[in-house]
This record gives sequence, structure tokens and C-alpha cells, in this order.
Amino acid sequence: MRQQKLEEFYRVGWYLAGLLLFFSPFALYQKAVLYLFDSTKMPNIHTMCLRTPLLNLMNGNWNSIISLSTISFVIVLAAAFIAGPFFCGRLCPTGALPEYLSRLIPERWQLNWNQIVDPVPVRYGFLAGFLLAPFFGGTIAHAYCNFYLTEKLLLIGMNQDIGLLTSTVIITTFLWLVLFGMMARGGRGFCSFLCPVGTMQSFMHRIGAKFRFTYRICQNQARCNGCQLCVRRCPMGAWQGGTPVRHNRNHCITCRQCVNVCPTGAISFSSGKKQPVMIEKEVIL
Repeated sequence: MRQQKLEEFYRVGWYLAGLLLFFSPFALYQKAVLYLFDSTKMPNIHTMCLRTPLLNLMNGNWNSIISLSTISFVIVLAAAFIAGPFFCGRLCPTGALPEYLSRLIPERWQLNWNQIVDPVPVRYGFLAGFLLAPFFGGTIAHAYCNFYLTEKLLLIGMNQDIGLLTSTVIITTFLWLVLFGMMARGGRGFCSFLCPVGTMQSFMHRIGAKFRFTYRICQNQARCNGCQLCVRRCPMGAWQGGTPVRHNRNHCITCRQCVNVCPTGAISFSSGKKQPVMIEKEVIL
């Protein structure tokens, strides 16, 4: 129990580090990179927007390809290839906030979205719509940006300035924090269904996990006693019940909460060289 509390404290520390690194008024990562390039851009979450490079690529806006956001996007995808969606599972306070808020709501009042709708076709369909929108004269990159809302909440807390409440801000806040947040089992419904950055990381993790030198959640099924603590703890619904339990890598953000609660040591975060290959539910994309 003490080890679990220490791990949770450690995890919160990572998310606080993400807040300091990427979100204004701190934005230490942006300030450091912009200083190196002698840039006068404002150091905020939009400066490193992870959605913009995809749109620039689809729009043919090649002049904007080499930018802080593109560099950041490549780093995030490379990290996902090597160690899973590390940004989602450890550094993204935007995903962590609704997860922790959801713990305040009794589970009997929450919706288990993973049992209602399979997230995989929805999230990849949404990614396709996100990428194709520019061809139809539109874009949804900044219309529902929960990263912006995280920064806005931080600035409101420090400056008491609520800013402009547009319809898209209100709708996005409701989806992110309420319907897919507090009222969702695990609190990560927005991450599961509506985040193109998370979807791209999952895609890269799926490819990277085929190589034995990369890191992923591994399961020693001989040790599994079917207690299903991992099923109840996983905020993404990546574990399905049974003896042994089964893992769906398409949903996994490698937050390692399952590793932390497993009483038999059947689950670990390690490279494929060190652990037996686990059996997981295959999902056809």
C-alpha cells in the first residue's frame, strides 16, 4: 500500500512537471527552445501545438513545417515508438485533470464508455476527419482544444481573468471535463475518443511494440490470479476481465497504474527482450 501511494505521488509529480514545462505562464520548454532559436514568439501551449504539424502537412503549408510544434510532435511520436504514449501517461495534465476529478464521483453514477462504444474505430475515424477537414475548407484543430482550456484554467487561477467564453469553449469544456471526464469511468473518455495526438501516439506504440528493444506493458500470464485490480485501476479501459486478464494495446497510455496495483507482479513495464510475449486482444484498424 505504501509503495502504491509513493507511485501515485510520483505520477502526480510528473504531471506537475508537464504543467511547468508546457503551459503558460511557465512554459519552460518553449522558453528554452525559443531562446536557442532567438525567436520572439509567445511561449505558450499554442507555440508547441501538437495538432498543427498534421494540418500543415495536409494543407501543404511547407513553410511552417520546420517549427517548434513540429519538433515537439516528432519528439512525442519518437517517445511513443520507444516507450508507448509517454506524453499521455506521464506528462499531459490535460488528460490527468479529468481522470483525477472522476475519482470524486461514485462509479455507479459513471458511464463506462468502453463498454458502450469501441473507442478504436471512433478515435481513428475522428483522426481521419481531423486530417480531411482542410480539404473541405475547414479545420477543427483549434475549435475544441482542451490543451488551450488547461492553460486558460491555469491563467484564470493566477490572474482571475475568465476571458472569452465562446460556444466551442463551453462545449469542449463540457465534453472534456464532464461527459467524458467526471461522468466517465476512468475519466479519460476525451483521450479515448477525441484526441488526435493520443491516437497518433497509440499508432506509433502499436508499431514500436513489434520490436523487442522497445518498452511496453508486459504480462506474465502464469502469475495472473484474475483479481482484476488492473481492470478497475486502468483509466483507459485497456484491460479486460478474465483469468488471466487480457490487455488491449490500442487503448494503453503506459501510465503503469496496472503495474503498481498488481499483487503478484504479473504486469511490468519493460522491453520485449526481458518479458514473455503476452496475448492481447487484436483489433483490426
